[in-house]
Amino acid sequence: TLNGSMDSADFKEKWSYYLEDENDNIHELRKIEEENEILDVWDIKVIDPCMGAGHILVYAFDVLYDMYIKAGYDRKEIPRIILEKNLYGLDIDNRAVQLGSFALIMKGREYNENFFKDIEKRHLELNLCSIEESNGITTTMMKDLVYEKIHRKGFVEDIEYLLEAFMDAKDYGSILEVKRINFEALKESLKALENHEEPMVEINALIEKLLNLVKQGEIISGKYDAVITNPPYMGLRGVNDKLSKYLCEKYPVSKYDMFSAYMEVCQRLAKENSFYAMITPHSWMFLTSFGALREKLLNEGTFINMIHLGARAFEENVGTIVQNVAFIFRNGNIPFYKTRIIDLTNEENSVKKEAEYLYIKKQCSNEKSYNMDIKTLMKIPTKSIAYWVSNHVIELFKDLPTLSSITKPRQGIATSDNKRFLRSWFEVNRNEIKFDAANKEEAMASGKKWFPYNKGGDYRKWYGNNEYIINWEEDGREVKEYAAKLYKSYSRTIKNEDFFFKRGLTYTFISEDMGVRYCPNGFIFDVAGSSVFFEDNDMINVTLGFLCSKVAKMFLDIMNPTYNIQVGDLKNIPIKEEMYTCPEIKDRIEKIVIENIEISKKEWDSFELSWEFKSHPLAKKGIKLWKAFQMWEEQRKDDFYRLKKNEEILNEIFIELYGLENELSKDIDDKDITIRKADVSRDIK
Repeated sequence: TLNGSMDSADFKEKWSYYLEDENDNIHELRKIEEENEILDVWDIKVIDPCMGAGHILVYAFDVLYDMYIKAGYDRKEIPRIILEKNLYGLDIDNRAVQLGSFALIMKGREYNENFFKDIEKRHLELNLCSIEESNGITTTMMKDLVYEKIHRKGFVEDIEYLLEAFMDAKDYGSILEVKRINFEALKESLKALENHEEPMVEINALIEKLLNLVKQGEIISGKYDAVITNPPYMGLRGVNDKLSKYLCEKYPVSKYDMFSAYMEVCQRLAKENSFYAMITPHSWMFLTSFGALREKLLNEGTFINMIHLGARAFEENVGTIVQNVAFIFRNGNIPFYKTRIIDLTNEENSVKKEAEYLYIKKQCSNEKSYNMDIKTLMKIPTKSIAYWVSNHVIELFKDLPTLSSITKPRQGIATSDNKRFLRSWFEVNRNEIKFDAANKEEAMASGKKWFPYNKGGDYRKWYGNNEYIINWEEDGREVKEYAAKLYKSYSRTIKNEDFFFKRGLTYTFISEDMGVRYCPNGFIFDVAGSSVFFEDNDMINVTLGFLCSKVAKMFLDIMNPTYNIQVGDLKNIPIKEEMYTCPEIKDRIEKIVIENIEISKKEWDSFELSWEFKSHPLAKKGIKLWKAFQMWEEQRKDDFYRLKKNEEILNEIFIELYGLENELSKDIDDKDITIRKADVSRDIK
C-alpha cells in the first residue's frame, strides 16, 4: 500500500493482468500491509536480476508511471525519477544490458519529448549493471595507484572484500551473495581520487572499474519491494565446475537448476513481506529433488497467485517441451493463505493462454481457477504442488500404504556407451542369445554373450518393446571393466544386479504416460526401462492392471506430471490392499490382465521386430491377399476393442475401489490403446 492514497481500484481497469486478492483472512493481510506501508512511489525499488534486454523493466516503467500520475507528480520529471530511483537491473551479458538501457531511455522519451535534451543538461545515472569481474586488478596496482592516496578507515578492507567477491563474477552473475558494506563512503573516496588535480589515465581507468564494482555490489546486496525475473534455465550438469561448486555450497536445496537457485536469490533480494515474481519451468512444483525447496518456500513465505502456463507459453517457437509456471511470492508467511492458481496448460499457444487468462480473472468462479492453502498438499508423500487435487485424494495419500510396501521398483544400469554394448536382437547370431535366463547363474552357465535388455521404448502397455540385447558375457565383464575405467568403480552405473533376469514389470521412463508391461524372466534393464519386482509373484498381474489404470495415472500426475517418471514417484502410489486380499476382486482383475497380456503379445509377435515372430499374418496359403487382409483387419479390430473394453472395466474396478467416482471416468480414448489396428500400406510393406 502507498500511504493509503492508492489501492487496486485505482488501477485494476488499466492494468489488464492485475489479479485481485480474494482471501478470507483479509484482516491478516491488512495488518501486514499497514506494517509495511510505503510512504511514496519514490520509495518503491524494483529489480530484475536477470534483466536481459530489459522487457520486464520496461513494463514496470509503465506501471510506475501510472502510479506517479495518480500521486500528482510533474509528468516531465517522472521518467527521470523512475530511472534513477525505482528501477534496477543486473545481467552477465554486456550487450543485453546496453539494449535494456536503450529501451528504458526510449521509454522515458515516450513520456517526455524533451527527455534527450534533459539528459544532455543533467547526467542520467541508470541503476543497471553488466556484472564485471575484478580479475586483473592486482594488489600491487591497488597499492601504488589507490591505497596510498586514500586513508579513510575501513576503505582497504571494503575494497579488498569486493575484489574477492567479484573474482570470476561472469561465471556466477547475480546469484553471488555480497554483504552490505559502506558503499556510499567507497563511492565518495573513489570519486574524490578521480577528480584529483593531476588526473592520470591509468588511475582513472582503474577508478572507473572500481566504481562499477561498487555499484554492482550495492545493487546485489540491496533489498527491494518487487523482484521480477525470467531466470536462466540450466541444469546442474550443464554448468561449469566453479558454478556447480558455488551452487552446491550456497544453494543446497535449489542447486539442481539455475532457475530454482534464482528462486532463493529473489527471496534474498526481496524485503521482508515484499514480493518477488518469476516465470520458470514447472518442474520445481513436482520433482522429488525439489521437495526441500518447496518446504523452505512454504515455511518462509506465501505464494500469492500462480498461473500454470504449461507448454508453448512464449510467442516464439520455443517451450514445446518446457512446461512453465508464473507466480508471485510474498517474502513472509501468512497462515492459512489461499493461493489463487489459474490452469492454462490445455491452451495450445500463448495467444490463447492470454485470452483465457483474461476471461477467467473476470469470473467469480471457473473450473480452471483454484483457491487453496498450498500447505495442505504437503500431506502428499512427494509434497508436490498438485493444486487440482481434492481433499479425498489427499486423504488417500495420507492414509493408505504405498506401492513400495509390496513391490521393489528399481532403476537399472547405464552402460556408459550404448553403441558399444547394445544391439537390436536381429543384428547378431541368434545362437549367441540367451532369451530366458532365470538368474545370474543360469546366464553364466549358458555361455551366451547376448541377453534381452529393457530400454523403455515407445509408450506401450501390457506387453512388448522387446527389441534390444546387451553384451553380458561372463556376468557383464566388458561392461563392468569399461565402467570401472571411466568411474573407478562400476557400481556407480551398474545397480540392482540382484534383480537381473527376474520376472516383473517394466515401464517407459520418458513418456507423457507410463506404459507398464509384463516382463518375463531373462531381462536386464536400464534407467529408461526401469522395472518393478515382487517377493510374491502372485501380485504381478493385479499390480500391472492397477498401474495401467487411470487411477494410477492420476496419482502419478499428482506427484510428477513431467515427462520423466521417477522410481520414487512409483513407490509412493497409494495402494488399496483389497485388490490383493479380496479373492473376488483379485480374481476378476487377474483374468482381465492375463487376457490383455495375451492380446498385446499376439499383436507384438505379429510383426517381424518380435523375436517370437513366426509368419506374416497376410501370408496364408490358399487365401487371396485381399481376403487375408480382410481377415487380419477384422482380427485386429476385434482385439483392439476387446482390449479397450477390458481397460475400461479395470478403470471401473479401481475407481470404485478408491471411491473416485466423482474424480474420474472409466472411459478411454482410442489413442490410449497401444496395440495397432490393421493398416494396408504399412502391413503390405
